[in-house]
Amino acid sequence: MENVINSLEGAEEMEENRYRLGGWLAIVAALLFPAIFITGFIQTIIAERALGYSGPQLGPADGLSIFFTAIGVYVLITFRRFLHERYEYHGIDLLITFSIVWSILMQIVGVGLDGVMLLAWPASKTAYMVISIIFMSIFMLSIGVIDILMGIRLMQSRREFSELLRVFAVLNIVAGILEVSVILSPLALLIVPVHFVIIGLILLREKTEAEFV
Repeated sequence: MENVINSLEGAEEMEENRYRLGGWLAIVAALLFPAIFITGFIQTIIAERALGYSGPQLGPADGLSIFFTAIGVYVLITFRRFLHERYEYHGIDLLITFSIVWSILMQIVGVGLDGVMLLAWPASKTAYMVISIIFMSIFMLSIGVIDILMGIRLMQSRREFSELLRVFAVLNIVAGILEVSVILSPLALLIVPVHFVIIGLILLREKTEAEFV
């Protein structure tokens, strides 16, 4: 009997540590996101002033972006598991999967596009601008729909979600509306760090024991 109790306690501790890691990585992602833009800005200034170059680039900002995507995917997987084990909720499983696939695809296509345009520069200057606008519009529309549906599904659920989860749901809807507008999508970028902070707090603060609600 004592061995069974010890095993259960060990399993609970592992589960708690897993959520804790996901929570702290979500906070890291929140800090990393603005760092990507700051690094990209510095990278662009150096290229323009030192080399007189103002075209597409591959540099430290892209490395940070890849790292951010990897962390984000892990956080989303942990968050999905948390919803399963804490609330027995599977209502947004597919949407979280779409969000993960979207993150990976956006990273691959973005870096690939920059690489191709970099090789063809400056002949591709106009094409780069047009393709970049089309690429961003499609990706913003798609993630906007995913975010809105995720927020609505959470709000409509009869589960007794915590206040933080409901804030997360509302935040997703607001971000999604900004993203599908395309024109206002840059404002959605301001919500990304807050989005990860909320997930981090959910994973760090809430009890990890499964409850049947």
